[in-house]
Amino acid sequence: MRNSMKKIAFLYYRSWSYEILKYIYQVQINRKDFIISDVICPEGTSDDFSFLNKKTSIHFIDPKESNNLKNILEGSDIELIFCYSWSWLIADEIVENYHCICLHPSMLPQYRGGSPIQNQVFDGVLDSAVSVFKMDSGIDSGPIYKQQEFSLDAPIEDIFRKMSEIGKIISKELISDYLNKNLIFHEQNHHNATIVKRRKPSDSCISLEDIASLSFANFQRKVNVLRNPYPNINIKFNEFLLEISKINFYESLLNKNFLINRNTPLNSFQGNEIYVETLDGFALISEYVIQKK
Repeated sequence: MRNSMKKIAFLYYRSWSYEILKYIYQVQINRKDFIISDVICPEGTSDDFSFLNKKTSIHFIDPKESNNLKNILEGSDIELIFCYSWSWLIADEIVENYHCICLHPSMLPQYRGGSPIQNQVFDGVLDSAVSVFKMDSGIDSGPIYKQQEFSLDAPIEDIFRKMSEIGKIISKELISDYLNKNLIFHEQNHHNATIVKRRKPSDSCISLEDIASLSFANFQRKVNVLRNPYPNINIKFNEFLLEISKINFYESLLNKNFLINRNTPLNSFQGNEIYVETLDGFALISEYVIQKK
C-alpha cells in the first residue's frame, strides 16, 4: 500500500447504509488510491463482511460509549468518516477534527432532527431530498456537500432503496473531491431551519375516527412509512392492538360484516379480512398482526 493512499472510516447502522458501504468498497477496488480502513457498527450487527479486504478492521461497539469511537480513531491517519444512519451522538471532539459526513433524508435546513421521513409524510411533504453534509456540533446543521431531490410517496423499503442509490453516487463524488483536495461545502441557511423530534412508538397509534377523516391515499402513505423496522401504524381495541403493515383500496363494500368499529371483538377476526372506512372509500387491511396489549 502506497503511503499516499488515504484511509476512510465507515460508521453505520441501517441496511440502506450497508449497501452504500458495499458500493464504496467496489469504488475502492477500481480506484486503488484509498482504502476503507475501518468499519464501525453497533454490537450485535450480523451483516456479512466477507467482501472486505483483510486490511479493513471491523469494530463492533456500544454506540452509547463515545470513548469507543475515540479509541479507534486515536493514532490513525483517518481524515474522512462516513457516519451514515448512525442514530447516536458523536463527540464534538471527533466532529471538530475529522470530516464526519452524514446523510439526511430531507431538504436541509428543513426537517432537521429525528424521524425525518415520517415527520415529512405526516406533514404532507412528499417532495424531499437526500442531503449529504459535514457534521458540526449542532443537529443536522453542518455545511452541505450536495442535495438530490427524491419522493417520499412510497413504502419505506423503496424509500430506503432510493436513498441508498442516491447516497452511493454522491458518496463516490465526495470521495473523488476529497482525494483531489477539492472538497467544498456550503453553509445552510439557518434562518429557514425547522427541527423535528424523533417519533415515539406511541405516535404510531391512530383511531378509527382519524382514519375516517383521511383519504385512502393519505392513510396509505402513513402505513407505508411506518412499516418495519418502525413501529407499525396501530389501532387499539380494548385489550387488543391491530398493527397494520399493508392496505388496499376498495371504493365500495358489499359485505360490511368485516368492517370493524370500536366495539369489534378483534380477536375473532384473526386470519380474516378486515376493513376500515376512509374519507373516500374503504381500506382492506391486507397485512396485519393482532396482539394483546
